[in-house]
Amino acid sequence: MEKSRNNSNDVMAVTAVNESVVTSSTRVCIKNLPQKLTERELKQHIIDSCPSKVYVNDLKILMRNGKSRRVAFCGFATADMASLCIDRLHGTYCGMAKLSVEAAKLKRRKEDDVEKEKEKEDLDKERDVKVQNKADIMKEKKKAEFLAAMAPRHQMKMWDNDDIIKETANENDEASTSSSSSDENNSLVGSENNRVEESVKNLEDSSSNQEYSSTRLFIRNLPYNASEDDIRTLFESYGKINEIHIPVDDRYQNKGYAFIELDNAAACNRAKYKLDGMDFMGRLLHVLPARDRPSTEIDQV
Repeated sequence: MEKSRNNSNDVMAVTAVNESVVTSSTRVCIKNLPQKLTERELKQHIIDSCPSKVYVNDLKILMRNGKSRRVAFCGFATADMASLCIDRLHGTYCGMAKLSVEAAKLKRRKEDDVEKEKEKEDLDKERDVKVQNKADIMKEKKKAEFLAAMAPRHQMKMWDNDDIIKETANENDEASTSSSSSDENNSLVGSENNRVEESVKNLEDSSSNQEYSSTRLFIRNLPYNASEDDIRTLFESYGKINEIHIPVDDRYQNKGYAFIELDNAAACNRAKYKLDGMDFMGRLLHVLPARDRPSTEIDQV
């Protein structure tokens, strides 16, 4: 038994196993659970079974059709805590069930799959550019229709032969038009055009803000006890870090996500493909492209 436990510790120290399978250092797989065991009860059983204090950052019992599959994944704050859980729980009993505890296996994408996905993203970007150009054309068309609909009544065409009627209209009637009313109409049209132009400009600005940054990443599923130093340690091997932003709640606890800005696009891509889906302090990270950081008046100064 002692030999098998030592072997499990050796496995925990090795990161890469095969081409696409990685052994987690902070997550464990617990099998043969009692059928009625809840996640709260399992968490308490783990804490009670370990002699030293352990921090369980993530725990999930797999379910099928509302029934337990008797398998759970548990994430710890550190690799030592995960190793301690394996040593203390493997081969022990929880109720009448003998537990089997081992390091969790993570399926990772192969390098070829990563390259194919990158090519697919490039094609998607080209397609998005074409769609955006088409959207711009439609936006200009709708803008023209709106301006035509908001024009003063004397400038609107009521019938198809309005142009002919205007050409044959009496010049004296045109001269009798009050200059004051004409100025008033022009001012109304000018103000309406300015309002529409401002609305279109705001729409264009908001659309441009939706573009993704080439150096900024969005990190989801962070442990709530993860600090800025923890994130910096994780990402600093991929390139220079310009900024880390972790939103917090009223209790100054992080909300489970963060933004990080790296020095260049190459470092950003390496970090994204290497860390997306990897375990970090017991949780599986989701690393996604982030939108550009909103500019402020202070930044512009």
